[in-house]
Amino acid sequence: MGPAGITTPLQILEHFNRTPTIDENLAHKETPMPRGKKRNKSQAVRDVLTAKPDMTTKEVVAALADKGLNVKPNLGYFIKGKMKARTQRRKRVVRAAQAASANGDPVTLIREVKVLAGRAGGIGKLTELVEALAE
Repeated sequence: MGPAGITTPLQILEHFNRTPTIDENLAHKETPMPRGKKRNKSQAVRDVLTAKPDMTTKEVVAALADKGLNVKPNLGYFIKGKMKARTQRRKRVVRAAQAASANGDPVTLIREVKVLAGRAGGIGKLTELVEALAE
């Protein structure tokens, strides 16, 4: 005999050909245990590297393993590379800003030359001073 309440071969075929309901699919599964607070492994790697930037990746993985976080070395290398790229990008922006301020705005530079020419006694005197410096 088949499952309870099924007696004819036609009922058996209908029973096995139908789509089971969601409750029937989940009936055999246990309810999942509530999980603890989820930890962000990437942030943990960043925190360790921020505290001690000269640590190697193996040391970072070992330190996080002591804290109970299972971090793969690939994640350590990836985060370390991204942090290094971020600092290099910041340095590049700072250098570009310094270069722009060193050359300055052309209008500001012209105004400063005009003030300097006034202090030197005119444009003619300033050109004589520049030619004397060029020699």
